[in-house]
Amino acid sequence: MKYLLSTLLTIGFSLAMTAQSRRTDRIIKATELIPLDSSYIEILYEYIVHDPVLDETEEDFKLLEIGHNHSKYYDYAAFQKDSVMEADYPVGLPESKHRKLSQTYHPTWEATIKDLKARITRTYDKVFIDRYVYEEPMNAMKWSLAPGSEMICGYKCRKATTSFRGRKWTAWYAPEIPVDNGPWKFGGLPGLILKAESDDGDQKFEAVSIHRNGHKIGLSKFWYQTTTREKYNAEFKEYKTTPRQYHIANPTMAPKDKDGNIVTSEFRRLFFNPIELE
Repeated sequence: MKYLLSTLLTIGFSLAMTAQSRRTDRIIKATELIPLDSSYIEILYEYIVHDPVLDETEEDFKLLEIGHNHSKYYDYAAFQKDSVMEADYPVGLPESKHRKLSQTYHPTWEATIKDLKARITRTYDKVFIDRYVYEEPMNAMKWSLAPGSEMICGYKCRKATTSFRGRKWTAWYAPEIPVDNGPWKFGGLPGLILKAESDDGDQKFEAVSIHRNGHKIGLSKFWYQTTTREKYNAEFKEYKTTPRQYHIANPTMAPKDKDGNIVTSEFRRLFFNPIELE
């Protein structure tokens, strides 16, 4: 009887480990994209944000791909990771190795896609594990041209200013590149916007390289909840500034201790300084 019980336990443990191994080593493929367009020019921007509450600064790189019908502004690390997957692992990677690759690049999945024909901007982003999309008219910014110029990526750029959703911005655009576009939601000037900076210095975009390529522009094939800009911004703020309350209201994926208790610190505040203040 003891031998039979030991054998059953051994078999059960082995089956559990095999199931765990299969879950861990399931094959993950490159992010599937819904094709939208092909780019004819791509701009890499350095994006710098300062959080005055935490007195911390984050630096990141973003990629703007511009085609004739659509443009896509998104995380450069996501582009790098997907490029490695397509080039080196076309049949996919075991989940454990895919996780390590993601930890190398730390990609995020937000994207700003402009439908250049319909003149609509769609923003795709997430709060915790929930993915959202909302849309709004393109080029809602009203610019004032100003004296002054600056050389950026070898192009002489002219200056313009605007106020947009709680921030005052100064931008530099390149008339030599007659493209109505720019990083994030920026656009509406007679030339590609290569630099934009908020007057308080907390937000800054600046082009670091420009390439004329023909890569595909696509939308990540995920399911997104449709929402409004106001609702999304409010939920994102709640999550960033009061994460414990957010986790209590959404306990399924909240960090927990060994006893199942939510462990988010009561006063913990995440890095947060949104582009839009209104």
